[in-house]
Amino acid sequence: MIYLKILTFLFLFTITKTQQNVFDNHHLIRNDNFIEAFRRQYAGNIWYYDWQIKHFERAYLDRVNNLEYQKNPLINEIIRVEEMLYPLTLLSSFTKNCIEKFRSIIPSTAWAKFTMEDNCINPAKSQASYLTQSMVSTNRTLADHYGKFFENEVISCNMKYNTSFPMNYTRCLGSAVTATNSFTFTSHQTFSSQLTSAKNKADIYIKTYQECIFSVLNSTLANISKATTNIDRCIRNRDDCMQCKDLFCNDIYRISSTFLDPANTTMFNPFYGRNDTGTCLILDIF
Repeated sequence: MIYLKILTFLFLFTITKTQQNVFDNHHLIRNDNFIEAFRRQYAGNIWYYDWQIKHFERAYLDRVNNLEYQKNPLINEIIRVEEMLYPLTLLSSFTKNCIEKFRSIIPSTAWAKFTMEDNCINPAKSQASYLTQSMVSTNRTLADHYGKFFENEVISCNMKYNTSFPMNYTRCLGSAVTATNSFTFTSHQTFSSQLTSAKNKADIYIKTYQECIFSVLNSTLANISKATTNIDRCIRNRDDCMQCKDLFCNDIYRISSTFLDPANTTMFNPFYGRNDTGTCLILDIF
C-alpha cells in the first residue's frame, strides 16, 4: 500500500514538472518570436530611411540635370551664328575685315560650355551629398543603436535570466524594446526635420543655379547681338568710320533725311549755334 502511494506521488510530480517545462518552453518560444518581430521592424526602419535619402537625392539631381538642358541650345546658337558669318568672310575682304573686327565679342562654344558647367551645374551637383549628410548620419546612428544597444540588451537579458526566470526574462526584453522604441521615435523626429530642411535648401540651391544659368545665357546672347549688330553696321558703312584710315570721331550729329535734298545746293546747317566747329563731325542720318 505504501509502495503504491509512493508511485502515485512520483507520477503526479513528474506530470507537474513536465507541465512546467512545457510552459517555460512555450514562454521562450513566444519571447523569441517577440524579439524577431521587432528586429524585422527595426530593419524596415533603416531600409525606409535609406530609401527616402536615395529618393530625395535622385529627385534633386534630376532637377539639376534639367538645368543642363539649357547648355545645348546656347551652344547651338553660337554655332549657328558662326556658320552664318562664315560665308560673309568669303564674300569680300571688306566683309571679312568687318567680321574679324567684331568676332571676338562672340563667346566661343568652349567658353559657354565651361562657364555653364564649372560655375553653375557642377557646383549644384556637388551639393547633393551635403544635403543628405545629416540624414545619413541619423540613419547610421539608428542602425548602430539597433545593432549594438538592442542586441546587447537581449544578450544581457538571456545571460541574467535565461530559462530559470521566464517572467523576469520577458520583462527584461520588454524594457529593451521600450528603450529602443523611444530612441526610434526621437530619431524619426530628427530625420523628418532634417528631410524638410534639406528640401527647403534644395529649392534655394536650384533657384540660385537657375539664376547662374540665366546669367550665362543672357550675357552670351547679349554679346552675340552686339557683335552681329556691329558687323551689320560695318558692312553697311555705318560703323562710325572707325575702319576709315583709323579715324574715329566722337562728335555725332543726328539729322533727319527730310532735311536732305540732293537737288538743292544748300542744306540744314549742323554747325548753327555752335561755339566752335571742332575737328570732325559725323552725320547720323535717320
